[in-house]
Amino acid sequence: GSTLFPYTTLFRSQFGQRLRWTGKAQLVELADHLDRHYRSANMRIALTGELLNRMMPRQEAIESPVRESVAGVEVRGRSHTSTELRVRLHPDPNAWRIDLEAQGDVRTRTFTESWPARLRNSGKMRYEVSKQIIIDPRGLQVAPAKASASGNNHLVDVKTHFDPVPLLGPLMQNLAREKHRKAQPQAISHIKSKVIRTAKQRMDNKADPKLHNLEQQFLAGVLAPLEQLALIAEPVDFHTTEQRAVMRLRLAGANQLAAHTLRPLAPSDSLLSVQLHQSALNNAAAGFGLDGRRMNLGELFDTLANKLQRPDAQRPEDLATRAIVEFAKHDAIRVCCEDDRVELILSIRELSHGRDKIRNFQAHAHFRPQARGLQVTLIHDGTLQFSGRRLLTGPRVVLHSVFGKLLPKGQRIPLLTERVQEDPRLAGLMVTQMVIDNGWIGIALGPERPNRVAWRTQ
Repeated sequence: GSTLFPYTTLFRSQFGQRLRWTGKAQLVELADHLDRHYRSANMRIALTGELLNRMMPRQEAIESPVRESVAGVEVRGRSHTSTELRVRLHPDPNAWRIDLEAQGDVRTRTFTESWPARLRNSGKMRYEVSKQIIIDPRGLQVAPAKASASGNNHLVDVKTHFDPVPLLGPLMQNLAREKHRKAQPQAISHIKSKVIRTAKQRMDNKADPKLHNLEQQFLAGVLAPLEQLALIAEPVDFHTTEQRAVMRLRLAGANQLAAHTLRPLAPSDSLLSVQLHQSALNNAAAGFGLDGRRMNLGELFDTLANKLQRPDAQRPEDLATRAIVEFAKHDAIRVCCEDDRVELILSIRELSHGRDKIRNFQAHAHFRPQARGLQVTLIHDGTLQFSGRRLLTGPRVVLHSVFGKLLPKGQRIPLLTERVQEDPRLAGLMVTQMVIDNGWIGIALGPERPNRVAWRTQ
């Protein structure tokens, strides 16, 4: 199988590894305690079979000619194939176990000519084909498709060259019907085999490339950026119930902590729920490599755009590009998720702007969520705040003029893309939860109902 998660659960914090290597029971127990309580999964995703079925592409009916030999007789005509796709979840305590299923009908109108008779037939075959997909810490595994079919073929009409001849016409028709009856089992078996073979080939030929593309998109769009930030996506738990597929990940480097607070629960009718702990964001921020660095504001903007993979981001025209900032040696950027807001904290050792030099301060920006329908956005709420010893009015004015352009008031950060918001397959859904509390950000999608609003932190 392919590999969606190329890291195993052997990764632990370096400190924890050293404790284990001592071989002392108490230290090994301490290492396990740290892992359980300070390196828990800091990202959880749960999605339902209903959501997966919403995302299944609609299958167009297929019209095709029939031209083949059955039981030694040439068959000609047309076939009409209709198909419906669906997903079925199978309970598994250690993996996502998903069946991709297709059900459909093949209707045929055919004729055969075997002198002296011409026979018209009408057939209907019901087929089912399934393909098992397993996702676990070892990666993506896809089994070959399996299929079955059932149905029948009916004789609609018989005509012979002797129909105008009394007695002989009916006799030849009866002979042709009897010959057709004897050949019917072999013909139906042939048709079933072809329907099964075609259904399996179509499933494999369509599903396998799409699954491969999905894997490549995951590698390029998720794992590659994480690697750039020196993060490891370590699976902690995969499991499937009849209703949901759940995945818990630890996003952390080998020497970083992870979640250590209680995760918020999503509404019971959620079709999709995601919870992200601030430790994942802080571990990612550490990967920006800003600790102790000195650069001008233009370089800082470009560095952040590159790390966030937004090469098209445009610098604000009035950005103070000549201002030079030197970050603190540790925790240059931190995020705190509490009290229904996300707080971004920049720790600065020194800002140089013209003749002004301001040392040892922190810049605080607060973002509050706004949810409506399928729109969920973080909005920079209020003005920037600054903290530091003996930070007087004059230096604060300078700091507002410099950092106010980098983090402007009213800045909006969408958490769901326009593509998601406008997807017709998500019609009738809304953001039913937008919680920021206890170190967690929790978002859920569920059924839209009159007067329903997203759950918020109380």
